[in-house]
Amino acid sequence: MLGNLWNKSPFLWLLRAVLLIAMLGVLYLALSPQQPVSLGGDKTNHVVAFVVMGTLAQLGFPRAGLLRVLLPLIVFGALIEGLQYVVGRFAGLDDLIADLIGLALSVIIAKLIMRL
Repeated sequence: MLGNLWNKSPFLWLLRAVLLIAMLGVLYLALSPQQPVSLGGDKTNHVVAFVVMGTLAQLGFPRAGLLRVLLPLIVFGALIEGLQYVVGRFAGLDDLIADLIGLALSVIIAKLIMRL
């Protein structure tokens, strides 16, 4: 039953819309002068944000290859770090590593969801 729903175009477009909203939210939070939301720490925020975005991207683009889905999110993470430096927030390689950990976890989560 879920398999039929999964391949329906409106369902995929809904996932893609939610991904775009999540990306805009992450961008807003990343560029805010102060960290408005914290899930326990900066690295935790990065991991959770990229788990959510990575999972949505993989579910929203199920036929695209993994690299094709996740590479834009890696670039997005690097862009955020560059923009944070410009707006006076801390930018660091450790944040990018946290983003990559989140994306790696998203691969596992998306695979588990797709098996349902």
